[in-house]
Amino acid sequence: MSKIAGLMFGVFLIHFLIVQIGYDIFDIPVLSDFARILITAVFSFVVSLVIFWGLDKISIMRKFIR
Repeated sequence: MSKIAGLMFGVFLIHFLIVQIGYDIFDIPVLSDFARILITAVFSFVVSLVIFWGLDKISIMRKFIR
């Protein structure tokens, strides 16, 4: 859990871009508004976490983000 907590600031910084992409991807008329928001929220959290985790693994980037 502490590893995820360390990545949360990075997720906060990049989630806005990912949320906008999620809105475009999950703009499916069949889904209810609640389902669309829930799917977009989960999608944006997971993708943001994976992106920032990947950046954290690059030693040069780690100097800038920690």
